[in-house]
Amino acid sequence: MTKVHNYRRVPVNTGALLLAEPFADEKAFKRAAIVLADHSDIDGTVGFIINKPIRMPVGAVVKGLNGFKGDIYFGGPVQTDTLHYLHRKGDLINGSIPVKGDLFWGGDFDQVRFCIQNELITADDIRFMVGYTGWEVGQLDSEMDAGCWWSVEHDDNYIFNTPADEVWRTALAFEGEHLEVIAQMAEQIMN
Repeated sequence: MTKVHNYRRVPVNTGALLLAEPFADEKAFKRAAIVLADHSDIDGTVGFIINKPIRMPVGAVVKGLNGFKGDIYFGGPVQTDTLHYLHRKGDLINGSIPVKGDLFWGGDFDQVRFCIQNELITADDIRFMVGYTGWEVGQLDSEMDAGCWWSVEHDDNYIFNTPADEVWRTALAFEGEHLEVIAQMAEQIMN
């Protein structure tokens, strides 16, 4: 029998995808899928929840992006008055921080605005989030050891091509047959 609470597949590092353990009940992190944008033994860890849309268009909050067909997402409970973005256009945006493969974090916002206005960046290329999730040095490792998070292989499709309400379930099911059963359980049963 597979032990669910000690599941840890992929090393925790920049670019990893964290999945909240299936029975987590803290509202902000319930069935959360978090991309780690930065992980270091000196500064700690910064990540963004990628599967909790606020259901508010970016244009309603960000000046100059009226008509942009993308929602804002809840990136995490830390500094919810800040706007962040993950994207796959690091070649167009100066100051973009490489996360993993074709995934980037941040960069020059005036260039982002210009690229969106000129349709060089679409809603399929960028995800905006308010707030972030953060851990002090060693804190995430402690939470991993306690079974709060499962680290799995990141795939850009989870951010840009998978419906938000299916990200956690899809990523968990991809990890293997023993977790596919848990992934398919209704949320109400798991509480």
